[in-house]
Amino acid sequence: MPFLLVPLLLLALVLLWVVLLPLSLLQRYRFGKSRRRVLPWLAGLNAWTLLLSLATFLIGAALAQRWLDDAFAAACSGLALGFAIGLVNLWTARLEWEGHHLHVQPHALVSLLLTLLVAGRLAIGIWQLFKYGFTLHPRVMDGPWLLRPDSLFAFGGLLLGHYFAWSWALRARLRHGLRHRHRQI
Repeated sequence: MPFLLVPLLLLALVLLWVVLLPLSLLQRYRFGKSRRRVLPWLAGLNAWTLLLSLATFLIGAALAQRWLDDAFAAACSGLALGFAIGLVNLWTARLEWEGHHLHVQPHALVSLLLTLLVAGRLAIGIWQLFKYGFTLHPRVMDGPWLLRPDSLFAFGGLLLGHYFAWSWALRARLRHGLRHRHRQI
């Protein structure tokens, strides 16, 4: 009898995810544009782990090239655009020093853009799931680029490239600022 409840539990979890998804995206945007203190050790850890993520992502895209013709090119294109957005975001961000502590507030418009991209890609994925199921339908493979599976590599590359460029540039600014502040003392 308890095994009959498993599908109901799975359905309840999916419904809970659908109900909480808009709240999660709103929180992502609110946190993305909020002012926060930069911890030097955490900024360094984040930068180095993103370097590992970048290497893993590129290896995965190169392996996926076997099944998806444009996977690696899409990943590299997304990374290049993401690097540019990450640098623009840090360039337009508000950086404030309070003593020896750096506080950063990312640009709200960039945070909104990234949140809307995530929401849009999730909406496209859900729509494709209901329309085609879990199969790679020929219409999906030959359809518009945004709907093809290799566009996921471009989208992932854009997000990873943004956070990679943001974290390394923020780390460099933090180190430069700390060095400059220690010289003043």
